Amino acid sequence: MDAVRGDAMTVAASGLAIQTRALPGVTPGQKVLLFLRPNEIELLPTGTESDVNTFPAKVEKTTYLGDTMDYRLSIGNAADLRVQTDARHRYGPGDAVRVRLPRVRSWVVDEK
Repeated sequence: MDAVRGDAMTVAASGLAIQTRALPGVTPGQKVLLFLRPNEIELLPTGTESDVNTFPAKVEKTTYLGDTMDYRLSIGNAADLRVQTDARHRYGPGDAVRVRLPRVRSWVVDEK
């Protein structure tokens, strides 16, 4: 964990600075675990404006699951990310996309 400012904190993961809700009692330099449900992560086209917690990514694998698409993405410094979205908007392997990790859907726990 890099910094705490009010009710927000910044977590460093795979070269990315991810903002999330502050965990009470956490101090800079402390190790934490950050997690998001795959269906809470937003997949956006490359032309989308940058916003807090919006990062470039590359689609590595796709799986069609009826009304849902399951994506495996590479993001940051060689991190793998699983994202599930509705099947209305589809991307294929090799496509460049943007990923938004919603602050209100990001959860942090102490690594102890």
